[in-house]
Amino acid sequence: KPSHNIQVNPDGSATVNITFNYSCNVPVINQTSIPLQVTGTAPATVQPNSQFYISNSQAHMTIPGNAISSATSLLQATQISLNVSQFVIQGTNMTPSSINVGAPPTGPISAGPVPISGSNPVTIPMPANPIPKIGPITAGSSGTIELSVGPSIADISFTTPTGTTDLGKATCTPPTDGTANLGPITISSSAPTTTGTVGPSVSPTGTGGPGTPTSLPFTGSDSVPVALVGLGSIAAGAVIVERERRKARRSRGATEAS
Repeated sequence: KPSHNIQVNPDGSATVNITFNYSCNVPVINQTSIPLQVTGTAPATVQPNSQFYISNSQAHMTIPGNAISSATSLLQATQISLNVSQFVIQGTNMTPSSINVGAPPTGPISAGPVPISGSNPVTIPMPANPIPKIGPITAGSSGTIELSVGPSIADISFTTPTGTTDLGKATCTPPTDGTANLGPITISSSAPTTTGTVGPSVSPTGTGGPGTPTSLPFTGSDSVPVALVGLGSIAAGAVIVERERRKARRSRGATEAS
């Protein structure tokens, strides 16, 4: 069942947890609907033309019971594995406009093997541990960045009594009803500004060429763990409230001191 849950963090970031149905063409099984859950955290607002990062991102794909049943009955399979060569995060008003997380250096993403039995659905984390950081991504000059999940391609294989059986490539496309949308990041000159040097990261447009690790100075919103999405107005409001609380505490302290 599609869902979209948001948690505003005290530091002004926002954590998102969405679930939507991928439309996947799977060998042998053909077209099927596969639930995908995506989680992550991102800055709520970024400075115009600044760089920000996506990090701590992870997806969970639930393989339906009919697919598992076919594998266990026909192949006597005991485990399933995925090798993801394409998993796209895309966005408007940003450069690059899309990032293939399944390509080097973050990919291919190996998922599994995960035990299977009977006709029970199985959920596979992709990857096993969240991806630490992807970027830098450059924001536009104004407006909002609308992030969403794009298409994916994964090789499916099963562990059988005789070894490993490759089922072939599954190609998946997101729905057009908006349930794959991760949410907006607001571009604002009043956004928090952080300066410093980040360590090695996945750079889709880095100085070493596409997909090369790079260490770059930055000005943006990398002050918190960031991953797949921010909620502009809600989380920005949390930042303002927290700032006002701090001002009030400082004012009370000054009054008591005098």
